Amino acid sequence: MQNKVVRNLRDQASVLGSLVVGVVVWQAVVDYGVIPSFLLPAPTEIVTAIFSSRVNWWANIFAT
Repeated sequence: MQNKVVRNLRDQASVLGSLVVGVVVWQAVVDYGVIPSFLLPAPTEIVTAIFSSRVNWWANIFAT
C-alpha cells in the first residue's frame, strides 16, 4: 500500500515538474525574442490580462 502511495506521489511530482519546466521554457523563449510575443504571449502576459480590470468578465461569460 505504501509503495503505491509513493509511486503515485512520484508520478504526480514528475508531471508537475514537467509543467513547471515547460512554462519556464515558454517564458524564456518569449523573453529572449525567439518567438515574438504577438504570436505567443508570455505566461506572465496572459496572467496579467486575465486579472486586469479592463476585461468585463461577466458580460463576456454571459455572451458565450
